[in-house]
Amino acid sequence: MTARHAAGTTGKRRLMDTLTGIAGRADFFNALDIEIREHEQKDSTLAVVLLNIKGFRTINSVYGYSAADQILQQVAERIQSVKRQQDIAGRVGIDEFALVLLNLKSPHLAGLAANKLIASLEEIFLDDGSPVDIKIHIGIAVFPEHGTTSDALMQQADVALHTARDTWQAYQIANNSQLTEASSSELVHDLEHAISNSELELHYQPKVDLHELRLLGAEALMRWESPEHGLVSPDTFIPLAEDNGLIFPLTLWSLNTALRQGVEIRRLWPDFRMAVNLSASTLTEYELIELVMRALRTWGTAPDKLMIEVTESAIMKNPEASIKTLQGLRELGVKLSIDDFGTGYSSFSYLKQLPVHELKIDQSFVMGMATDVNDTRIVQTMINLGQNFELSVIAEGIEDEETLYQLASMGCHHGQGYYISRPLTRERFLQWVQDSEWTRTPLPEPSS
Repeated sequence: MTARHAAGTTGKRRLMDTLTGIAGRADFFNALDIEIREHEQKDSTLAVVLLNIKGFRTINSVYGYSAADQILQQVAERIQSVKRQQDIAGRVGIDEFALVLLNLKSPHLAGLAANKLIASLEEIFLDDGSPVDIKIHIGIAVFPEHGTTSDALMQQADVALHTARDTWQAYQIANNSQLTEASSSELVHDLEHAISNSELELHYQPKVDLHELRLLGAEALMRWESPEHGLVSPDTFIPLAEDNGLIFPLTLWSLNTALRQGVEIRRLWPDFRMAVNLSASTLTEYELIELVMRALRTWGTAPDKLMIEVTESAIMKNPEASIKTLQGLRELGVKLSIDDFGTGYSSFSYLKQLPVHELKIDQSFVMGMATDVNDTRIVQTMINLGQNFELSVIAEGIEDEETLYQLASMGCHHGQGYYISRPLTRERFLQWVQDSEWTRTPLPEPSS
């Protein structure tokens, strides 16, 4: 019996919540366990969305228990109305509900689902038509990034929910940052050992030309599966590296590993360009330019086959020093990209000074294009801006064919996202290069 039969809208429910008609706590956890095993076998992503009604005891006191029950029923109905048919909804506490989002193309889609939930719950009415203003908080945990068991995911979602409540946010995605001082110290020690012994690995997410519909290169993304801690999110170990003097050796490991493995990839795709990320602190390292040049020579890589990505917020932390470093890298012949453009400090006044080749539009804008006309306008503005400065423009977060062709029609040059491919291990990426339609014939034009 699949999880959807166990806790979905059809099939026999063994422990259905009698008040709301959705899965009860035990049945919900059972369904989540089943889906975790299935997603692990498929190497797919799911997310747990945990929702809490703020001040529910007060609601009981003010409106009475009958009215409170009506509110719970309406919340369950709204959750059912906004979720996809395949997703799983359950009531896991007196004032808590949970939703499992299955087969996510991108973890960031969980944030869009949270926004839909929030919007659906803006107006709640009692049976007599009286409006009730309720406040909710949402915590989100993603498999496998934040946990590989139902207990771990629910715990991470609960921590994220409390963070959202404490910081007055509607929702929060778990980031594994709630480490104790002892566990943080242990993690730093293990990370240092992992860097020294090359125990990390790189995954590669393809970048494509949106007009020629062919592979350009890939972005190298660091991954760490610790024997002691399991899969550790980059959102956790990269800040730890920055705070504990490990970010420079971590960056050099990433650069050299990417260039070394890029040699093998270029045997299959000669025009392949590797993209590597730099953090803010590495931009101020005086020896960075020399080390990049040395790595290019070591692995026999032409400078223009390396793209270095730097976030605009990293550049703005020390604009003068960053511009000087970027200028030196450009003089080597390395390609430069401003990552997450539009999400950090405004860099418009510096844009004309930045010696970069590319603007990268953050996925938060791209993924919102389907539902928010303002995001579409922002993306178009960024594309126009890049064109006016004679820069290439790449959009990340492309999740479907419609968005891909829309971006191409708007003048965007390049793209990446789960519609093209999720990040892949080196072995899987090599296979992808051999088998993918992006490295063979052009894709068909979209159907009218």
